[in-house]
Amino acid sequence: MDKSQIPPGAPGNPVQVNINLDQVPAMMCRCGGNRFYPIQQIRTVPAVLSPSGKAQIMFLDGWRECVLCGAVYTVSELQKVQEEIKKRGPVLVHAESPEGSNGNGNKG
Repeated sequence: MDKSQIPPGAPGNPVQVNINLDQVPAMMCRCGGNRFYPIQQIRTVPAVLSPSGKAQIMFLDGWRECVLCGAVYTVSELQKVQEEIKKRGPVLVHAESPEGSNGNGNKG
């Protein structure tokens, strides 16, 4: 069976979906900010614990830091914050760029 005979959505033939990001709500911090820096934790795996028998560096992802207030969240914590925000109602979002930002979220 060639790819033209595989129904859309079946394994090997994913459905293409166009999403208008203007219609998708942004996740927000408790402070009202909606921009986050990714954070990585770096760990050293000792040789005795490493599958290769050699010490290795391990990068762990999964944390986000709010650009405005510096609060750090895991993805699941950020999802809980969204539920809290929904319960308490609308939140005022800071319109200006964070102090020290050049407008694109980068300092400098």
